[in-house]
Amino acid sequence: MMIKIYSLRLVIRVVVFMRAIQMYIKNKSSLVISNGLSFQNGIKPLHLLWIILLLEMISKFFPQNITSIGCRKQFKSNYLSCKNKPTELEINTWIKEENTAAKKVFAVWFGGNAIVAILYFTKVLSESEMVLLSLFYFVGDLICVLFFCPLQSLIMKNRCCVTCRIFNWDSIMFCTPLIFIRSFFSWSLVLIALVLVAWWEFTYWKYPQRFFEGSNENLKCEYCHDNLCKMKEPTRVVLRELLRGRF
Repeated sequence: MMIKIYSLRLVIRVVVFMRAIQMYIKNKSSLVISNGLSFQNGIKPLHLLWIILLLEMISKFFPQNITSIGCRKQFKSNYLSCKNKPTELEINTWIKEENTAAKKVFAVWFGGNAIVAILYFTKVLSESEMVLLSLFYFVGDLICVLFFCPLQSLIMKNRCCVTCRIFNWDSIMFCTPLIFIRSFFSWSLVLIALVLVAWWEFTYWKYPQRFFEGSNENLKCEYCHDNLCKMKEPTRVVLRELLRGRF
């Protein structure tokens, strides 16, 4: 069921991205968001895009069953204490390892996007292209969930998205290019994304046991109902074989 939901969401995101590319090719200025969201000339595609991104983020404030347990594990209702509780040393060791990996992701992601910011402020990239990049990240987010995540494989090393330390960083990640554009469209979305990641990090700091599969039964394979790994694992095998064949 969860695979179908996430696959449908991916299709919708791809459609939105392709529509944005079509608008860009036809009229580059149609993706300029610094002009605001005035309804003077009626409802435009940018209004719909803003609503789509807004609803996507707002939905994360609620423990809905249509999202992965990996996204909902910060909620108390999704915590089920393990019968064999881990020791304080085990939890602290896990926290240290996860935080180290998360810091690496932060450095890689925002370091890389700092280059994007430089290209934007030096006029190499336009405002419209920054919006397209944000939508590219928007699509890439679900590709990472369903098929292959380089951050998971190369840095986080977590078993799956359900146990991912940074699952709810996705909103601030796809909003990253919008940070540099001064407009209500961009900064309203960035503000909500920052609230989401701040809430996630506070909950992780306050209740780390909710995020640790060694202390939360709901994050263990035998209790998982998401089954998102069914699509991701075959992809890993194919990539592994391709790399072996190349080298």
